[in-house]
Amino acid sequence: MFVKTTVASFALYTCNTIIKSTGQWLSELLAYSWRSKLTTLLQQQYCSKENVYWLFDKLDNPDQRIAQDTNIFCNALGSIAKVIAAAPFQVMYYTYWTYQITTGYVVLAVYAFFLISLMLESLIIRPIARLVFEQERKEGDFRFAHMRLRSFLTEITLYRAGAAERIHLDHALQPVLANQLRLVMWRWLLSACTTGLEYAGALLNYSCLGLVVFTGNLPADMDSGQRARWVSNASFATLTLIYSFTQMLDLASQFSTLAGVTFRVGQLLQELDRLEGQAETNNICTSAATAAVAKEEDQDEQATLLSITADGSHNSSRTQQQLASSSGRSVPRSSLQQPTGSPSQHAQMQSCSYEEPALSSGDSQLVSDSAALPDQLQLSQHDCDKQGRQLVAAVHDFSCQRPDGKLLFQNLSFEVHQGDMVLVTGASGCGKSTLVCALAQLWPLCQGQCQMPVQDQVMFLPQRPVAAPGNTLLEQLIYPAVMPEEGSALDLQHLALLLQQVGLTELLQRVQENWRLSQNWQGMLSPGELQRLSIARVLYHHPLLAVMDEPVSAVGTSAGIDMLKLLQHHSITTIVTGQADSPLTHNNVSETFFALVISL
Repeated sequence: MFVKTTVASFALYTCNTIIKSTGQWLSELLAYSWRSKLTTLLQQQYCSKENVYWLFDKLDNPDQRIAQDTNIFCNALGSIAKVIAAAPFQVMYYTYWTYQITTGYVVLAVYAFFLISLMLESLIIRPIARLVFEQERKEGDFRFAHMRLRSFLTEITLYRAGAAERIHLDHALQPVLANQLRLVMWRWLLSACTTGLEYAGALLNYSCLGLVVFTGNLPADMDSGQRARWVSNASFATLTLIYSFTQMLDLASQFSTLAGVTFRVGQLLQELDRLEGQAETNNICTSAATAAVAKEEDQDEQATLLSITADGSHNSSRTQQQLASSSGRSVPRSSLQQPTGSPSQHAQMQSCSYEEPALSSGDSQLVSDSAALPDQLQLSQHDCDKQGRQLVAAVHDFSCQRPDGKLLFQNLSFEVHQGDMVLVTGASGCGKSTLVCALAQLWPLCQGQCQMPVQDQVMFLPQRPVAAPGNTLLEQLIYPAVMPEEGSALDLQHLALLLQQVGLTELLQRVQENWRLSQNWQGMLSPGELQRLSIARVLYHHPLLAVMDEPVSAVGTSAGIDMLKLLQHHSITTIVTGQADSPLTHNNVSETFFALVISL
């Protein structure tokens, strides 16, 4: 008997283990399948036509909704489905069993308890769902702030803007933490409510059975043993029925999360469907317009054929005019007139290339080994040129290579004195940007001597202009300096004059001369405007030395020369890089502005 019972129990435990593990596996498999299909659908619509472009103006963080919110949605739905799928069968079975053992009033009391509990939890789930929605949005904004830092890593490091970036990240973190604290408090309330309802279910069981026993509803011929057996069976059936309901109530936390992300994913689907519908409408309108134009052109061609004279000639000028005005028809390339004018001049600049690297990875050393000039630049007599100008920067026998060992330049030597403007030129990939990084001590594969001012006396401008993380015009202009506190003394007239000098007066008009008005400057400013703004930053900080990597490549030749004149006017010592065929390398420009031209 003992062995038989042990084997039967082992078989039951084994079956129960298989059923539970299979249920968990099916839940995760469903979540995987749902995510695969839903994410594929979202990405298909997301990358269709121009949806990516238009969607960012409509919804916050659509990439996060696809990559993260969809995953949370599918996982939460899979976990809930595992419980919800089995709950109806359990409820129906134990409802019948409880009704058979006890009375219908006990069953009604349990159902009423579940409905009241459900309404009570729904009152708490609603604000939690809204907070979950806001939390995901704020988390996306916070993640985007870190993504910006990662995307502009080199540029921000060249700017030495760590302090300004840290303050921006701290400001982005504050709303995340504030909303998370509110979410924690509401979830604590939901947990307390759920736990309280579980204990209330046990009290309900004893109350219902107590009423049955003490009101005399049990048969009078039951002895004490039968009464005890009835109480045990009725208690088990009623508690199991209550548990079937309470396990669904325990899903309240997951329901609140599911509600929040469902709204975010639903918004994304709705907006994508709207864009798809709008695109189809535009295609129908375009097709109708094209058909109308084609019909009109066919009528014009027939009229032209009818105008042919008896000797076979026809009005050729009219036909050429029709060909030129035909919409949607290609014109032979040979019929297009090539633009006339003098070809662009390409300066023949010297460049060097080495097959064998002069440096090995073992011989490379950091530029940080080189000496920096003292803060006050108190140089001896031999550190000045013949005009008595002090030495600002010096490079001697300087060599750099790429990580693959390819030598970029070697034995480079030059000196920069106060007030000089030096041009470093060469073809793309010759090492101009690498030299800028090396001077900023950001390129380790270098060796030689490099003498530069201390950090607070030199300013680097990266090749790719970057907008400041702040949203105010004041933060954009004083970057990488930290935003001053409200009420701090600032010469706003001087700042407005700097914007006027670089041709950005319109920026102040955009914010109605409110320097602290928030705007999306990264999206508003063109590359040329960002480069002008970068020059204005140099003028504002007025460093001893400015090292700029192609700072005027996007502003045009005339405006670029004006920017250089502006730097000369403010007596800022400058090292500028430029392409070998850029207008800066033309003789009339290079001889006028640059004291030294270095060809890599």
